[in-house]
Amino acid sequence: MGKDVQCAVNDIKECFVREARCVTVPDAFIFPGYWCVFVAYGHSQNYPFDYFDIPKSLLSYAQAVKFPEALGGEDTYPYIRCNEGQNYSAIAHIRGDGVDSSDGDVESANEMLASVIKRKLPDETLGKRALLKAIGELHDNVSSHGSASGFSMAQFYKANSYYPAKVNFAVVDAGIGLLEELQRQKIQGVTTHQEAIAWCIQKGNSSKKVDGEWVQRLPADATHSPFGDGVETTNKDNHHQGLGLHHFVKLVKDFGGSLQLATGNCLLLVDNSGAESYINLSDTWKGVAISCTLPVNQLTEDRVEVVPENIQSIMDKLRA
Repeated sequence: MGKDVQCAVNDIKECFVREARCVTVPDAFIFPGYWCVFVAYGHSQNYPFDYFDIPKSLLSYAQAVKFPEALGGEDTYPYIRCNEGQNYSAIAHIRGDGVDSSDGDVESANEMLASVIKRKLPDETLGKRALLKAIGELHDNVSSHGSASGFSMAQFYKANSYYPAKVNFAVVDAGIGLLEELQRQKIQGVTTHQEAIAWCIQKGNSSKKVDGEWVQRLPADATHSPFGDGVETTNKDNHHQGLGLHHFVKLVKDFGGSLQLATGNCLLLVDNSGAESYINLSDTWKGVAISCTLPVNQLTEDRVEVVPENIQSIMDKLRA
């Protein structure tokens, strides 16, 4: 199955030994969510890359995705990264709220992940547009709500005899988390991390009401959009509507994907049938850690976007 966000959060206490100045990365199949949790936690604790003990079987991959650089280390990868932007994106660093360059970080992270998506999904489909929107929304959430550094990464996996081709991406921050964010916004009736997740994924719930919830933010001096045609953009700061997690969970369910979302001591799981479940974590994740896997064959289907009945009614009246 491989190690993802859930395993990463549960492994932190065992793998991070401050007194020994050592972080042991397990010798296992590791998804982007695991790498991003480890780099986000290491960054939050001011651990340099030298503290990390990476097994030989994973070292070349860690160097290829720029794990050392994400922790202030040097680029020691001895090869040309011919598959970067095609089969994987390197780990992107997004600085949190209050950092002047966070807009540039968001644009750079969007471009890095969008490059993989566009290579693997060359045709303009509903699934591709929805995925690019979701990635931009999650990156903006880190910049606007995270209050600490966040990291993201994407990886494409070829089809095999057991699974179809799929794309996995993760966005992780070590900020304040969903519960504290909602309490800061004085949202009533939410007292646990599970309740915070459940509130955030409900349709219509948001910690900030702003028009145009899917419009993606670009820096003021941006000359182009990495999202492509069909995705609206803005140059205004702090644009997005709250946390936007309802739309993201809907994307996962609509396209047969799976999701892991960790915050505090709680993990939300969504399997590829759309079923939701909550699990108590053995450790606590202070920020928000999200990992998502989506099958390429469903993202490339030629689907027609369903317009809500109330919106269709308005459009019909305007045409009349």
